[in-house]
Amino acid sequence: GNVLEETDYMNGEFNGRDVYKYDGSGNTIYHAVYDSKNELDHWYEYVFDSDGNMITSTQYRSSGRKYVDQMEYDARGNETLQTSYRDGSSEPYSQYRHVYGYDRDGNMLSAKYYFEDTFVSAEEYEVREIKIR
Repeated sequence: GNVLEETDYMNGEFNGRDVYKYDGSGNTIYHAVYDSKNELDHWYEYVFDSDGNMITSTQYRSSGRKYVDQMEYDARGNETLQTSYRDGSSEPYSQYRHVYGYDRDGNMLSAKYYFEDTFVSAEEYEVREIKIR
């Protein structure tokens, strides 16, 4: 079954806990994080599409801040774009904007990273066939 709660101890002392809720498909739809005083620090809500891909991850902070990540996928279920927003803004908070490229077999070939819509770096990957005797 799915884990509903995890409790963390450090040196025998309570250090916090995490609480989870799931949808009918077993996807985590809620994750709350409690601190060492057992006070809610922050929580996440997740939304999945009909294929089981996470399309929205929203983090709520006890301070009132809100962070939203939106993910897009290709027809094979490969994540192709992740864009982050914060505090209800409709403008991307681009520190976490990633663009991914795949070959027709679903192997990731590239990842491009942007900050404030400015290209920062890229990674390229090579797919190799390894023969095992």
